Amino acid sequence: AELNVRESDVRVCDESSCKYGGVCKEEGDGLKCACQFQCHTNYIPVCGSNGDTYQNECFLRRAACKHQKEITMVSRGPCYSVMLSVLIFFSEYEGSGTEVQRKHSKCGVCKYRAECDEDAENVGCVCNIDCSGYSFNPVCASDGSSYNNPCFVREASCLRQEQIDIRHLGHCSDTDDTNAVGKKDDGMQYRPEVKDASDQREDIYIGNHIPCSESFNGYCIHGKCEFIYSTQKASCR
Repeated sequence: AELNVRESDVRVCDESSCKYGGVCKEEGDGLKCACQFQCHTNYIPVCGSNGDTYQNECFLRRAACKHQKEITMVSRGPCYSVMLSVLIFFSEYEGSGTEVQRKHSKCGVCKYRAECDEDAENVGCVCNIDCSGYSFNPVCASDGSSYNNPCFVREASCLRQEQIDIRHLGHCSDTDDTNAVGKKDDGMQYRPEVKDASDQREDIYIGNHIPCSESFNGYCIHGKCEFIYSTQKASCR
């Protein structure tokens, strides 16, 4: 059995401080809240209320115990499918003369969770998506880039103001076709690839750095070319 032990701020362990399936265990000179879950490894993904995708429902319950924080199952399947349905809803909603449209009228239309910064010198759409609290859950996106988790894909869509979909879990491979965007009815098979959180390969792009497009071919004499969202410029590393 996998044993996850949560350090308590005080040397007291009871039903109020050790919830969500945790058990108080003696360790050293005190009691610790231990989370003992024998989770099977079958991939039956569920989406948690914290925005993370878990391998199955048992892993979600184990995470709630480990962090001593309520995490409920929002839906079955990866979280990005929930996110896409929300994006589709709002993209259809924006043209209806609603308060949402009036609020963003000075910027035109801000899509993909971007907000209109009317107080800035150059009024425009800004992205305030914070991905710092999301766990390592690599995915391959339709732009051919690998991201540390689905949140960074949402951030990329917001910053570029264009739709970027998640193709599959795990890093992008050489066989991924960046021109083919997977849709529900296109017959493409969803092939999840579960990676260990310790896998920190070079082709994982964190935050606002992605590989340069073909238009930057020859830009870097040495190193790799990266495009930086925040400055909208390319750099070599």
